[in-house]
Amino acid sequence: MVKTLKIEILSFVSGFNELVYSLAEKLDFRVKEYKISLQGKMIEKEMDRAFIRLGEKALSDYQKNKNLLRLSADPFQKEMEEIQMLKDKYSETLQLLSNLQRKAFKEALSQCTAQFNRTGWGLAQINVTSESKVLNIKIKEIPLQQDILILM
Repeated sequence: MVKTLKIEILSFVSGFNELVYSLAEKLDFRVKEYKISLQGKMIEKEMDRAFIRLGEKALSDYQKNKNLLRLSADPFQKEMEEIQMLKDKYSETLQLLSNLQRKAFKEALSQCTAQFNRTGWGLAQINVTSESKVLNIKIKEIPLQQDILILM
């Protein structure tokens, strides 16, 4: 049984990418995204170096004192705190990137909706209820205008 019928005009798809890219340029989205991505990559490299330092220090400690029972985490506290700080910084960077991408996409959809409202083209979502005329009718039998695409 069909619960929801979504209809889309074909020209929406062809113009969508163009609209997204023009809006992205307008917001300088790509530059911001690139800067945040670079920041993330630099943090990744810092974390790699911090893990290497931790490993080297642990190996050095082990070589000085081969008794594993006497080893403790205390000498490694500084390195572990640095790694935790870098992990937190990396998480914040990923969150910034996610927020930026969400904002750009939301703006693109808003611009797209406004453009289609001006031209008369757009999207429609039709909920099929128990009183609907199209309930229990095959999609191909629903009388639709030309140039309409049913998505779901």
